[in-house]
Parts: sequence; structure tokens; C-alpha cells
Amino acid sequence: MYDNHNTRICPGGGLLHKTRHHRTVPLHSPLAQYPSGAQATRFKREAQTNRLMSLPSSSSASPDHAANHSAETELAAYFTYDTLRLELDSIESALQGISTIDRKRLFIHHNDEAEAFIENYGYNWSEEQDRTELLAIFHEACTFINDHLIPNPDTLVKETTSPMAPDEPVLRMPEAFADLADLRQLLLWASDVQHPHSRWACAVLKVIHTICHIDNTLVYKFYDRAKQHIFSHYQSVIRRDEAGRLWLGPEDGLNLNIADFEVKDKKSRNSMILKLLCKKENVAEMLFDLIGIRIITHTAADTLLALEVLRRANVILFTNVLPNRSRNSLVDYHAFKAQLEQRLAAEPQAITLDRVFELFKTIPVQYPENVDGFNPDNPDSLSDYRAIHITERPLIRVKSEELGRAIRFYFPYELQLVDLAHHQENLSGQSAHARYKQNKLRQARKRVLGPLLKTLTNPSPNPQPKPEPTDGPAIAGASS
Repeated sequence: MYDNHNTRICPGGGLLHKTRHHRTVPLHSPLAQYPSGAQATRFKREAQTNRLMSLPSSSSASPDHAANHSAETELAAYFTYDTLRLELDSIESALQGISTIDRKRLFIHHNDEAEAFIENYGYNWSEEQDRTELLAIFHEACTFINDHLIPNPDTLVKETTSPMAPDEPVLRMPEAFADLADLRQLLLWASDVQHPHSRWACAVLKVIHTICHIDNTLVYKFYDRAKQHIFSHYQSVIRRDEAGRLWLGPEDGLNLNIADFEVKDKKSRNSMILKLLCKKENVAEMLFDLIGIRIITHTAADTLLALEVLRRANVILFTNVLPNRSRNSLVDYHAFKAQLEQRLAAEPQAITLDRVFELFKTIPVQYPENVDGFNPDNPDSLSDYRAIHITERPLIRVKSEELGRAIRFYFPYELQLVDLAHHQENLSGQSAHARYKQNKLRQARKRVLGPLLKTLTNPSPNPQPKPEPTDGPAIAGASS
């Protein structure tokens, strides 16, 4: 029987909805035409009333019928009805390219769902070792937030924890997080937007997700072996002569006198977490600068010569260069090449390589046009930074004791080429690393603690704590 809203009561007591194609589907199915507002509230109330009236009494119902159509099981569908459209928003991150770090909540309603989520994420909740590992990651995430994100970067001086102004509001993580021993509870808090710990739980889960990616990537696990492979190639073409001058190139090949050679060793763990929190992809495979090499030349034109030396010595294989990661804010290559060809045309037909090097140094260098910031993919890069960045991914071969055989994988590292004058400007000018790091902190802080930061400027009374969720059905609230 249909009512005036094309809705009827099914034999089991639930609501069925007649669609425009005359298909009858459960009201809580995504195929139903969702009503909204007062109509939705009335439908839910009618559904609960009709269901209770149609439930068989405990004395007359068979055990099978009672098990399949218990009031608790059926009413759970009506509680879900009001929030189904909201829960469908959870697929938006996949459809619209939204990072999971930027989602506002989860949709986990009881411990069974929490365990299933953890299992599918990759950790076995039934194994004590995995639970212990997750708990350690949870504590690391809380420590990172307390030490690096809660302090306002705009009030810190030279990366010290100077006390804030007496009238400045301060975020404080609830004490309940220090005593939390069951990570399922964290997922339940993050799913219940009415719970006073919901926003904090979301913030901690964002950092946990980031740490999990760092701990479970080949790039991080085999860092030491990859570093040895990459450094050995550069060490074979770097030498210092008796006069103390530094040379790039093999002894029996093309050589270039350079000003300096620097190696950036592994990022600290906190630096990796911070950087990933600022990346849209938020995965450890997107960390391209765990290893960094900087070649400092005497002139800007020498940076191009340095690349040629590295290519000839097979230190860099341009087949392994990531094209979308190449950034050049130092030399307008096309203008430079045009002037070089003019000078070569005026030279004799046979010309030595040393003469070509001399011609390189006579060409004035122009900056590339339309360079708005050094790295357009990085919102923290600063517009006055001048250098050439190249990301290469050499193929690394390591022996895996677990597999009993060698495995191969590509390991990215970053090469920077810059002349001495611009290198000094990059260090002392507006592009100083301290400012760069402050920008990173500000961005990560807003991304992780955004909703909590709003409470500092627009404080509202904290809601009264609700009873802790149980393994039973829960009512999901609205999105924050």
C-alpha cells in the first residue's frame, strides 16, 4: 500500500519508496529519491512508529523471525536514513581528488566497523604486535602535534618555544588522549561530530596516516643503501687538487672547476611528517628530497656546464629525470642557447671543447621569464629563490633477506645547481630556510588543526560529553 508520498510499508516493517521508474527500493537505499527537511523528519518518525506497530510480540514470534527482524536491527536503518546523504559524501575524496587529510570526518559507528577499517587499512587488529605498533604511532602523532603544530609559528622566535603573550588563546589537547589505549575509540570519536573530542581525533588521525605512509615505503626502508649507491656516483667525479681547488668530472674526461659541493643527508622524521602534511598527495613516495645534492658553481653559465659534465660521466641519466619536477629560475636556456650558437658560428669549423667552455663564460645570463615563485607546485616556495632543481630516480638494486633475492626500485633524489652569488642570496635574503620552514609550519598547522584554530577566534561553549559509543548502532551527526 502506497501513501500520498509514494511510500509504503514493506512486510518486514521497513519503508519502500516508489521511484519515477516505478521500481520499489528500500527507503534507505541510495536509489531512493531522498526527501529533506521537515518531510524527512516526518518520514523517519512515521517509519519508527509503523515499524514498532508491526513488530511481532515476543510471545508469538518465531526465533528465526525475531532474529531477522529485531527492533534494534530495523530501527538502525531509520537512524541511518537522515545521514545517508551525508555518508555518501565520503566518496567525494575519490571522485573529486580531495586528499583524505582534508576530509572532515569518518563514518564509523561501532567497534566492529572500526576493526574492519583498521584491517583494510593494513593492520591486523587481532594481533598484539600490530596493536602495539599502532599505539606507538598514535603517541608519536600526539607528540608531534603538541611540539610542532600547537605552538603558533607566528609567535616563535628562531624556532624556540618562547612563551606566548598572556592574552593569546592556547590550544590544549584533551587529557583523554594521554590515557587512550584503544585506537578504535579514536575512530569513533572522529566519526561523531557531536563528541567534544571529535576535532582532536580527526587531527591526530591525519598525522597517524602520514606516519604510516613513512613507515611502510621502500624509499624509507632502504634509504641507507640507496644513499650509498647515489653518493658513490658523485664521489667518483668530485676531487680536489693540490692547490685546494674543487673539480667536477673524471680525471681523464671533461672537468669543471666549481666553488663547492654539498650533500644533504636524510631529513629528520619530524621534517618528513611536516613536509607530507603540506602535500596534497600526502604519501611518502612523494618525498623526492630525502637525499639532496647541491653543486655550487662560480657563474650561472657554469651550472649548464656542470649538467653536461654529469651527463658525460653517466652520473645523471636524463632518462631517469622526472620532467614535471624540473625547475629552473636561474638561466633562460633558450636565450642562452641562441647567443651561444651565434658565437659558435663565428668560430673556426674545428673548435676544442675548452674553447666552448670559454664561450660559455662570455655569455650574459638572463633569468627565465614568467617565473612566479621557484616551484609552482609548492605554495611555500619564495619568488626570489634562484636555482636549478632536477629530480632523478636511479634504479637501485638491493638484496632482500626476507625474499632471499635482489629487488629493484627507483629512488628519487634532488640535485640543485646554483652559482655562488645566488646561493649566498638564497641563504641570506627573504628566501632563508627559517622563513621557508615557518611557512611550512603555518600551512601544516592550518591543515591539521583548522577547525580547532577557529575556536580560538570564535569560542563556543564545549558540548557536554556524551556516553562513550558502544558496539551497538549509533546516530551519526551532521558534518562539521
